[in-house]
Amino acid sequence: MKSRLISIDAASSVPRAALAAILLTIAAAGCASSTATEPSSASAAQNQPQAAQPIFDVSGVWEGQSRANCAAFNPLSFNTRCNAINRIALTMVQGDKKITGFYKCSVGNTDCRNQNDSGTIASGSMKNGRLVLRVGMPDGSSCLFNGARTAANQIRGNYSCYQGGGLAEQGRFEVKRNY
Repeated sequence: MKSRLISIDAASSVPRAALAAILLTIAAAGCASSTATEPSSASAAQNQPQAAQPIFDVSGVWEGQSRANCAAFNPLSFNTRCNAINRIALTMVQGDKKITGFYKCSVGNTDCRNQNDSGTIASGSMKNGRLVLRVGMPDGSSCLFNGARTAANQIRGNYSCYQGGGLAEQGRFEVKRNY
């Protein structure tokens, strides 16, 4: 009787083993198909164009002022532009990757540096949300303006002017879009 029980147990264990093998095969196939669809859906999401970041378009006329720092660059001369305030205007046209336009300066509490009352934006761009301009002046000097948007239509930052290969003036500026 004992042998008969073993044969019944052995017979019943064969279908269980087969059933377990079938279930393992189905589970493996389900995991494999699940893994196969995940990368394809992930790659499909990567291939779709991402929503474009809103670009801050600086096109327009920006008016405000600049204020020179009081640091003396030449120890043998007087810094006559300490806290010099000038009214400035930047007329900017933003293209796909660059900004062009014009610079104007007028008397604030003193004359414009070296009587440069105008200039041309030689190169300009928006990089990581920051405005970067190089303005060429009539006397051959150039000024770099670096600023960031502080309000919907306001940019604030610093400038550095170079002449003859040396630093001629540094300061800060603030402009607001007029139109």
